[in-house]
This record gives sequence, C-alpha cells and structure tokens, in this order.
Amino acid sequence: MHAAGAVGQSRPLLGGFIALAIAAAIACTPTAALSEAGNTTPPATTHARSSAGSPSASTQPTATSSSTLAQRTVAPTSPARSTTPKTSPLARTPLATPIPTPPPTARATIVPPSPTPAPVNLCGAPANPWNYNFCGGTTIADPPATFCNYFNCIANFWNGVGYVIQCQDRTFSKSGGRSGSCSQHGGNLRPLHHP
Repeated sequence: MHAAGAVGQSRPLLGGFIALAIAAAIACTPTAALSEAGNTTPPATTHARSSAGSPSASTQPTATSSSTLAQRTVAPTSPARSTTPKTSPLARTPLATPIPTPPPTARATIVPPSPTPAPVNLCGAPANPWNYNFCGGTTIADPPATFCNYFNCIANFWNGVGYVIQCQDRTFSKSGGRSGSCSQHGGNLRPLHHP
C-alpha cells in the first residue's frame, strides 16, 4: 500500500512544479519587464498546503496587481520622435558633376601610297618625271623650266635654238640639229626623245 501512497504524493508535487513553472513564465514576459520599470508591485505569490500536505505555489492577483496588469498593456510614454530619418552632411548623396568632354581632335587622313609605277625603260637616260629617253620618239625643242634639275646641262643651255641632244662628255645641249653643237664637249652623242 505504500507504493500507492507514494504515487498519490507525487501528483501534488508535480502540480506544484507546474504552477511554479507557469509563475516563472509569467514573470519573464515583456509585460512583467514593463511592470519592473514602473512603480507597480508584482503579483503576490502565496504558498498553500495541498490536501496531501505538500507545499504548492500559486499566484493570485491582488488589487494592486490587477492595476499593474492594466498598466502593463499601456504603451510606455516617451518623447515623440520624428519619423523622418535624420541624415548627416556626410551621408548625403553628392550631386552629379558634369564631366567636361574634350573637344574633338582632327584626325590625320592617311593616304595610302600610290602604287609605284613599273619602271620605264629610258634606254640609258637619267630618271625624270617626263620619261624622256634615248629609245626613240620625237625630239624635244621646248624642254620644261626644271629640265636641268634632272639632266646635266651645259652652261649656256638656255641660249640654244635647236632640240635637246647629249654631248660626248655626257652633258646636254639645246643646240641639236645645228652645226658646231657640243663642239666644246667632244661633239654630239645622241638626241633625247619624248615618248
């Protein structure tokens, strides 16, 4: 019979622990924390004997604890805060500053080199822009003003009254077809031709 009595005694203890756990849970709620911040009194805890004779804790609200409960549900008063977030001067977004664009630069137009013309056979005549040669063609009675820049002319070349010929010493005279041409340069060698 002692076994049955032990089971009966454990039930009031179990009930006491449950009541104690509930009281602790209530004490840990945020509303209880508010009552601690204010000047209210927490609910009174009384110990009573159960029918089996073991102590049990129970929480019983008092008149002051019911007013405390009413105060717990009221939001705490604090100075009104602006809902507009304050920004510091450092936190402001900087304004976009225009970036100056450099003026366009003129680009050099690259001209591809003109194809080099195939060398013209001048039959031994010096290179010249007119392609004058010794191969054949018409004689040159009126050479261009820059003629002596390309050909080795005698000193009185421009005084001549004939066509252009080459003398034996490889100089050029404008007295071709006249007697005595190239007389001081070893005589006539060959006429110069226009193609």
